[in-house]
Amino acid sequence: MALPDTKAGYEILLELERTSGSPLVYDFVCGIHTTEITFEAELIQNNVRDCASPAKAPQRVTKPGTRGASVSGSGVFAREFEDELWGVFNGGVNRNWRVKIVGGPMYSGSFTLTSLAFGGNAEDNSLMTCSLALTANGVPTRTASWS
Repeated sequence: MALPDTKAGYEILLELERTSGSPLVYDFVCGIHTTEITFEAELIQNNVRDCASPAKAPQRVTKPGTRGASVSGSGVFAREFEDELWGVFNGGVNRNWRVKIVGGPMYSGSFTLTSLAFGGNAEDNSLMTCSLALTANGVPTRTASWS
C-alpha cells in the first residue's frame, strides 16, 4: 500500500508585504502558527424556459461564477506585528500577502484583513492570543514551488 505524501501543519507560513515597490519585501507574520487557506467558487443558478416549448417547466442551469480565497490564522500574540496588523485593519487598505506551504506551492495576491482579534485567559496565566482572517481580492496567484 502506498502512503500519501503528508505535511505537518506548521509548514504553512503566512507573510505580509512590508514595503511597496519593486521588488516586494515580505515578512513572516510571527506568532501565527495555525493557518488555513480556503478556495471558494460561487455558483450562478438560473431557471431557463425551453423556447420551443414554453409551457414546459423551466430547467435549472448552473454555471461557475466568481472564485476567491480566504485565509485564517491564529497563534500567540507577537508584539512585533501588533502595530502593523492594526494599521492594515484600521486603514482599510488592501495589502499583498503570501501563504507558503513548505516544499509545495505558494499563493500570493491582494487580500483584505477582515477580522483581527486578541484574547487571553488571566486565570491560567497563558499567553495572549491573536487571530486574523483575510479575504482575497480576486483569485490568488499559485506558484508551483518556491525556495
